[in-house]
Amino acid sequence: METPYPSANYYGPVKTPYRDLLPSYKPLRPVNRFYGPLQKLFRLLRTTLYSMADISKQVSEGQKKWRQGVNVTSINDVNDYISFKILEYRYFKLINNDLWEQYQEDFADFMKAIFKACNPTTIRKLRTHLRN
Repeated sequence: METPYPSANYYGPVKTPYRDLLPSYKPLRPVNRFYGPLQKLFRLLRTTLYSMADISKQVSEGQKKWRQGVNVTSINDVNDYISFKILEYRYFKLINNDLWEQYQEDFADFMKAIFKACNPTTIRKLRTHLRN
């Protein structure tokens, strides 16, 4: 049986599904050089670098603020001081004997009652950092 179209089979002319799409093809979003895992990595690095600069600034400001020590009669100041010291220890990566010696210098004026009056979460963070 012959068909009226030379390039047709019994069911009609042969059509390729891609013929109509190719002339009007446009990317759905702009092409990004870093896609997927690399994009996530660069976003993480950018955040980390920003965070490191921010932490460095916080340490510098804290050292200026707490240079003369802390007023142990103000519990809010003591909590802020302890939080700053944890940040400072982490920033300078103090470990083992260096950490212990620095802790003894920083908290020489503190009594047991002062630690008991402080925020328990802050004290727990300090204790955990000293143990690790």
